[in-house]
Amino acid sequence: MAIELTREQLYERVWSTPVTQLAQEFGLSDVGVAKACRKMKIPVPSRGYWAKIQAGQHPPKTPLPNIGGIQTIGPEEIAEQQKHTQLELPSGNSALHPMVRRFGTALRAVEPNHWKFHEIGRYNNGISVSEPRINRTLRALHAIVVRLESRGVEFRPSTWAMKSARATFRKGHDIVTLGIQELREPVKSAVPLPYSEQERPSGRLEFKVLKSSGYYGGETFVEKPNTKLEELLHEIVERIWQYFCECEVQARKAAEEHARWLVEEKARVEAKQKQDHVNELARIKATRSKNIRQAGHLWRIYRDAMEFIDVCEKKWATQTGVLSPEQAAWLAWARAEVKNLSPFEAGYPSPLDDGAFDPEPVPFGGPYPRARVLPTVE
Repeated sequence: MAIELTREQLYERVWSTPVTQLAQEFGLSDVGVAKACRKMKIPVPSRGYWAKIQAGQHPPKTPLPNIGGIQTIGPEEIAEQQKHTQLELPSGNSALHPMVRRFGTALRAVEPNHWKFHEIGRYNNGISVSEPRINRTLRALHAIVVRLESRGVEFRPSTWAMKSARATFRKGHDIVTLGIQELREPVKSAVPLPYSEQERPSGRLEFKVLKSSGYYGGETFVEKPNTKLEELLHEIVERIWQYFCECEVQARKAAEEHARWLVEEKARVEAKQKQDHVNELARIKATRSKNIRQAGHLWRIYRDAMEFIDVCEKKWATQTGVLSPEQAAWLAWARAEVKNLSPFEAGYPSPLDDGAFDPEPVPFGGPYPRARVLPTVE
């Protein structure tokens, strides 16, 4: 990549874009970007800086110190980082990664299938190779693991039951599964052969990069006669690393969207609370106004009803001179029934609780003044 940045330009880029994304853009490793910053005495964001940005905060940037002169990162530095286009395979098995050795032990422990492959894992995303290709497979896996671990990627089996384990790489919550299979090739024969003998191990390896823990899909990298395995392994590492970078970008975007949603949700909740406060004050005012009218209505009904009961009592007393038990019982029931219609029985009015009020001193969210509802009578 033809690129040249001044010290000031690189400083601005480092503080506006995470190093992992910047490294992918420049075609460097994140270690390479960090080395360039140290060389040019450029401060970089501390751990947690981007999390604060995602949360909507504005953490301060460390000022760029003045060291005088004009310094640039240019094509030479880029070329130095980009010239490593192949991985180095170990010469033997003694220096293999400990976890890779566990895969090797598991491969050799299983009985070969009818294709003469030693196989662990399932669904075409495990490891399946012939005996002569086990060592080469382990060295290839070792080279991939070492390069990715240098970039902060964790390598471990999908399960500690190695017989069914798959080679998995993890960075944060993101996972890549690497399947390795030896390809088969047809056997030429003048006579018909049994099904299990119609193909044989070809010696060429196929690598399948599967995102997450999926069993299907993914990207396939095939070893070809005109391609060095070391170069193919470099492509595989870069694709896995690119996937993790893409996941990081997506996670950052998701975090930014979530942070925006939180701000919007907070504003929405606050607006609703304000409106609820206004509505509650209006309800109290309207209820108290309605109560005085309802009290007058109830009082008229109460007086009219009590007057009617008194008239009934006088009429019966005039007719017979004495009230019958039935008449006395009815008068008692009627007065008790009508008594409940009086606003006074409900304790109305209370000057403090039933009159006008000033909404200004009422605190936001309450407590709110009392606003009882008087009963209605049809």
